[in-house]
Formats: sequence, structure tokens, C-alpha cells
Amino acid sequence: MDISYNLDDVLARTVDVHIRKVREKVGEDFIKTVKGVGYKFDPTTV
Repeated sequence: MDISYNLDDVLARTVDVHIRKVREKVGEDFIKTVKGVGYKFDPTTV
């Protein structure tokens, strides 16, 4: 069996999963997605 992965895709999905898990723990409002840049943690959001 020959399985091939694109490393960039795997790493991107890994980050997505980690961000989702953090959002589950701290709440959706604290982590914002900044399109084209990444993620931003804002502890002042209520």
C-alpha cells in the first residue's frame, strides 16, 4: 500500500484541530481567526 501525504496539508489540519480543542476549553469568543494571518487570542473579549 502506497500512501502519500502533503506535509503542508497535514500541518494545517493539525493546527486546526489544536485551535478547535483550545476553543472548546476556553470558549469560542477568546480565539479569533485572522484571515491570511492565523489566529489571535483576545482575553479581554467577554
